[in-house]
Amino acid sequence: MLSPRHNLSDYPGKYRVKDSPVHRLNAGFKLVAALGLTISALITQYIPLIAGLIVLMPVLYFISNLGLRDFWRDSRFFFFQAPLIIFLYLLKYEPAYALTQGLMVACKILLAIVPAMLVQRTTSASDMIQAFRRILPDKAAFILFTSLRFIPLLLRESLDIWHAQLLRGARITPKHLLNPKNWKDFSHCFILPLMVRILAVTREVAISAQIRGVDTYNAHIERMTSPGTPQQENAQKKETM
Repeated sequence: MLSPRHNLSDYPGKYRVKDSPVHRLNAGFKLVAALGLTISALITQYIPLIAGLIVLMPVLYFISNLGLRDFWRDSRFFFFQAPLIIFLYLLKYEPAYALTQGLMVACKILLAIVPAMLVQRTTSASDMIQAFRRILPDKAAFILFTSLRFIPLLLRESLDIWHAQLLRGARITPKHLLNPKNWKDFSHCFILPLMVRILAVTREVAISAQIRGVDTYNAHIERMTSPGTPQQENAQKKETM
């Protein structure tokens, strides 16, 4: 059964209307700071620095008046991916090396995602796209903004589908999936609906981009160069003259 504590309208990276020092920072500054933090985590091999950045994340969430619940929603994937990465390292390396390197890789992935989640939680959509427009053309700004919002949207859609299938009695909980006989239910009740929803969402995004003129230029070029159009016929006449 679905617990009443589940809130289907809440998902990782959802913007929170709060009054905090982080919310009041300029959107462009937050984007640059998050990018710098992520790059620092990815290129360093210094374990104390990675550990310090990991500790810094919940502190920033606390300063942003977001709390540990929001931090947990944005970072809980770490507790699923870290064992998997360590297991893959164990297939090739000694246990001690596999443990340290697996944890380091998992922490780097965490530090590549959580700063972006924090920016999205503390920055409104209008402020973020305005920050992109200061350094990018409108079309590129729209595409980049949509890409950042797409992953949290897919997470929300997957949670909606998962909870809806649980209400229908599908055997797709982690406990059920320990039994290979239930993997077929997982495929039919979760994976297939999720793929259909992803296709629908991408179509909605494409229509939204078209309305904003993202592909207007390409469509104009295609009309100008497609065979049978007046423009193409005129061009051919000029070539034959």
